[in-house]
Amino acid sequence: MSETNDTVANTSELPKEIVVMQDRARNSGDLVDRLRSFSTLIAAANGLITRIKRITREHEKNLKQVEAEIEFLARHKAKEDLAFRTLRNTYSAPEKALETFNTLCRTYAPDYVMEVVKLGSHRLGAAIGMNLRGMRMAGRNEADVNYEKAVIPALANIVADQRAYLELKGTSLQDEHEEVPKFVSTIADQRLALEAAVREYERERKDAAISMEARDIKRLDTDEFKLRLALLPPKQRNAEMEALRER
Repeated sequence: MSETNDTVANTSELPKEIVVMQDRARNSGDLVDRLRSFSTLIAAANGLITRIKRITREHEKNLKQVEAEIEFLARHKAKEDLAFRTLRNTYSAPEKALETFNTLCRTYAPDYVMEVVKLGSHRLGAAIGMNLRGMRMAGRNEADVNYEKAVIPALANIVADQRAYLELKGTSLQDEHEEVPKFVSTIADQRLALEAAVREYERERKDAAISMEARDIKRLDTDEFKLRLALLPPKQRNAEMEALRER
């Protein structure tokens, strides 16, 4: 498939403002106006390409951050699950004990949270082996031993990152992880369409430059005159420059 056909096939991917400028440039029958219009169009399209590349880099960087956060959540959840299993051997309601711990983590610094935890199992909830009157019953000693040997070390292992974990847990990381690649793919298609279009615009601008007659050339300003010369095939450019020197 030719590049021209590629451009036509991808026209739907072009931004509306580029299509409007493109139609204006192509509908002009004046060679000078076509040179100017295509130059403006090329600059606008290249500006968008640069912007898309920058946005793509930013989103790819963000995607890496999201992936790192998802990995962090998975690693930390495994540690939290282990801590929860230790709570089950000390508390009659381990879910409530964990929520109390989480509340402390959301509110206070990790060092202070651990100071509270080390004050005793009663700080997180009702331990196994206590009746409604607060009397010790069978199983309480085992619960206390488990608290000292298993619960405290397990909570100490997660306390530093627990607040960050809880905050991330409440976000839509997975949705973002799925949407960012889709967005990057969409703007990549737009960038490819723009790059193909620019190649076509450059050819059409060059055709306008080559087709100009003396009356058209006289209407060019200095920069446009230099641009036109740069666009000409070497043989035509050398001939025109030689003609200028002979005047």
